[in-house]
Amino acid sequence: MTDWNRSADNEGNNRDVLFRGQSGQEIFAADALQAVLILLSREIRTPLHSILGNARLAGGETEDPEAMKQYLRKITVSAEYLRDTIADMVRVLGIIRGEDKLAPQEINLRLMVQDMAESITDRLRERNLSFSYDVTGLEVPEILADRECLDQILGKLLINTLGYMVRNGRVDLKVTTSRREDGDADLVIDVTGTGFAIDAAWLRNIFMSDRTGFFTAVSDPYNADMGLLLLQNYVYVMDGEIDVEGLGDGRDRLTVRMKTAIPKPRTKEEESSSGTHIFRNGRFSGCRALIADDNSMNLELTKRLLERVGFEVCAVENGEEAVQAWKRERGVFDIVILDLLMPVMDGCEAARRIRRSTPRSLSMSVPIVALTATGFGGDVIRSRRAGINRHLVKPIDPDNLYEVIGDCIFPV
Repeated sequence: MTDWNRSADNEGNNRDVLFRGQSGQEIFAADALQAVLILLSREIRTPLHSILGNARLAGGETEDPEAMKQYLRKITVSAEYLRDTIADMVRVLGIIRGEDKLAPQEINLRLMVQDMAESITDRLRERNLSFSYDVTGLEVPEILADRECLDQILGKLLINTLGYMVRNGRVDLKVTTSRREDGDADLVIDVTGTGFAIDAAWLRNIFMSDRTGFFTAVSDPYNADMGLLLLQNYVYVMDGEIDVEGLGDGRDRLTVRMKTAIPKPRTKEEESSSGTHIFRNGRFSGCRALIADDNSMNLELTKRLLERVGFEVCAVENGEEAVQAWKRERGVFDIVILDLLMPVMDGCEAARRIRRSTPRSLSMSVPIVALTATGFGGDVIRSRRAGINRHLVKPIDPDNLYEVIGDCIFPV
């Protein structure tokens, strides 16, 4: 094939119609890619501007500790937003492409809603907004669903809604469940806002029901909202649907509906062995961890986080040293945490050698967690083949680290 023909074919592929929007317009692959890049650039540059600006201001505050703390707080907030946005995009894309899978867990909806309500208290106070939540309609109080996805859906429904509320507005959250004839449950999450600075038609245009893939609905990136688009995609990967309804009198309602499974009742023995309960009771004390990371700062951070909750830690700088430590200690570790990309020997090769070592009863049963800086599906697939059980994306969130370790060491 000539270069000219190849170019022509590529142009033709780029003009493939991804989907037809509600107003009949055709959205092409090249247009969707350009829209995503524009939106992503804006979402990354904004927090980076805050991080760099506050870092410079903090550098000039040598005699005012309080001012320094405020600058550092703003840097942390912006960095966490950047981290979470990238993590959301990678997770959703991985699920859509089949490189990541939903991980159903038992979820107490009352506790989840209560935790979410507590987490937005400061935002409500800053905007002088009224808030209420109602969980009295939970016919099924505990469901089986991907906790991360559901938490993101609930959080983005509330937090991104608050971003479009005028001061002195009101937000009401209602979560209900009902049993289905097939043994599962219907979950409905309603968020009603009084005092939106936007109209229902604009929101409805974002949550286009005829989308076919990741972010293909970004037809107007300059007026798009990353949080709402991520909300749309999380609902999409959980086979749910989202709707917007104008109720009049300045009120609009966003509704998410999805089907979820109902967990089987657990025995008292299973309840007492839950990783979450054990961690809350300080039961990590006495556990031993082997960690490997070639970045000394990351290694020290992970070590300190584990020691804080009672771990005895063996820390090494590459995969070869991890394998040597495993053999020297004859596998007496409760968990192994490996950075994927390391000199001398990477995390995947180290995991393979640990799995092949003796005693086999320990080498095959010890949970191995991978640390990765990208979180892309290729890393996940490659590491799973090497015998790695779970994955954490840098920068590490301490609560997530403890939850994953608890699930690994004390599985339900």
